[in-house]
Amino acid sequence: MLLLGLAIGGGLWLSDVNWYQYMPQQLVVNDAASSDPKVAQRAWDELLRRRAIAPLSESVEKKLTEIALKQQASPSPGALVEPMLQFVAQRFLDKKLTDQQADQFFVNSMNPTLHTRQVVAAGDVIPVQITYRGRGPTNGWSYQRITQDVSVGGQTIPMGGSMGGSGLGGAGSSTTYATGQKPGEYPMEAHIRVEIFHAPLGTATAPVWSKDLALKSTLKVVAQSPSEMVKLTDRPELAKQIKKCLRIDQLTKKPDGSYEMQVHIEKPPMNVAFSIFMRAGGKEFHMGDLAADTSANTGSFMHLSNIGDIPPGEVAVIFRSDAGVARKTIDLLEIWKGEIVLEGELKEQGK
Repeated sequence: MLLLGLAIGGGLWLSDVNWYQYMPQQLVVNDAASSDPKVAQRAWDELLRRRAIAPLSESVEKKLTEIALKQQASPSPGALVEPMLQFVAQRFLDKKLTDQQADQFFVNSMNPTLHTRQVVAAGDVIPVQITYRGRGPTNGWSYQRITQDVSVGGQTIPMGGSMGGSGLGGAGSSTTYATGQKPGEYPMEAHIRVEIFHAPLGTATAPVWSKDLALKSTLKVVAQSPSEMVKLTDRPELAKQIKKCLRIDQLTKKPDGSYEMQVHIEKPPMNVAFSIFMRAGGKEFHMGDLAADTSANTGSFMHLSNIGDIPPGEVAVIFRSDAGVARKTIDLLEIWKGEIVLEGELKEQGK
């Protein structure tokens, strides 16, 4: 009976032991790359525990860096991608990354790409969009992206604009337009500079990493009428739903006689592209344009001057479908056909 008791007690004690902490390090590293989130999380936690006790070997740290960079570039990364990105960021600060790894890490943090429409009608305006959609460390990091120029065939468009933000990763875009071309295929190229800072946005400090990049794509121009490039679909039953997706956030007349308007659209039931007008005193004044797909949750700010005198008070804001607005996007091939009218109040600033 004594021996039986010892055996049972010993078995209970053994069952309480966390045997994973005694797992060979290489096997734990392999688990960190597992597609099973529970396995990967357990391995990552165990490696962090060991790392807090004593430095991991450089070979293990390099292996973890490779795993993290692979996760960053994956179209469907695992649940541990955020702590992995922080790990690689610290490796960079500790000067443990190769130049190639640093370039890969920060380029994928922004992932800038160059886009235009699949096909553009001969002579029609050509939208050129630079998009960034990457993954990177957040806390304590910021970036600046400077667009130097964009070329379409033999046409070069100087830009010189910049865009900055806190935290790496996220998504955004900037768009410019080139004049129409004859039918054919044309090379496109954008020259940008990306600067990464280990500091809050706007801090007067030098970037910790920077690189000049050339983004390339191809433009296809076809011998068709611009009116054939976008399909307008008449679905009047969607009018009420689309109206609920729109709102006016600002409608202001400034002391200098200019006007500011901000509109917002959230997840319309169909792709839309509108020319926006303000109607007052029996006249219509063109205020700007708005285009959105069904996933959009975005606003558009318009500042206009020299459009005439609009008296303050109740006005109608008209959203009128316009295929020309859709053709200035890179992806809207079919839009809702119709007109939405919202009531608004034009206010004088300061009154």
